[in-house]
Amino acid sequence: MNEEIESMPDIPDEVPVEDYARYWLPGWLYDVLKWFGLLAIPACAAIYTGLASVWGWPVAGEVAQTATIVSTGIGVLLGVAEATKKTA
Repeated sequence: MNEEIESMPDIPDEVPVEDYARYWLPGWLYDVLKWFGLLAIPACAAIYTGLASVWGWPVAGEVAQTATIVSTGIGVLLGVAEATKKTA
């Protein structure tokens, strides 16, 4: 718990909180989707595709394509969240 408090950015007292950007997507969800979309899904697809060629597992191409489509969809969602941020 203390690590979270220490890692948060310091907000200067002279700047009102209303001046900071607001997103329609909650910050924790943005971080989770970003981690899955940019790291976890592509990594799992690469691991499965590589092992499938070695061990003869089925549908390696379909798994890779599906992972690419899902990652792209998550990336679009994150891009929309960033593009529609509101500043006061």
